[in-house]
Amino acid sequence: MGVSDNILAVIESNRSRLVDLPIKQFLIDLRNKKVLNDSDVDELQEITAEKTQNDRFIRILSKRDDQGFYEFCNLLKRNQATAIQNLGKDLLQQVKNDDRIAKGNSENSTGDASAIDIIVIDDNLSY
Repeated sequence: MGVSDNILAVIESNRSRLVDLPIKQFLIDLRNKKVLNDSDVDELQEITAEKTQNDRFIRILSKRDDQGFYEFCNLLKRNQATAIQNLGKDLLQQVKNDDRIAKGNSENSTGDASAIDIIVIDDNLSY
């Protein structure tokens, strides 16, 4: 299964921010939201080094579905720390922006008239 490509790209591009999260404080909520199962939580709790634990969490999250990612972002947004709230918002916004870009590229590849106009204009330029 795994998250969609655009969500995976957002996770990877924000890896350095995610590795610094205090992920331990989210484990129970992530299990309650079914983002993590009991064995995931047990495995993560056994890891003592925070960055190693967070890296393992990122790998687990990447193998979940898109809904798991959205649940994770929503947990971040509800955190008391503004920086963590902002991370949750940023991640969601980046996915939204990637969706728009992908949709725009799809429309252009199907013959969007504005893309054709640009090509014609460029062909008529003289230097």
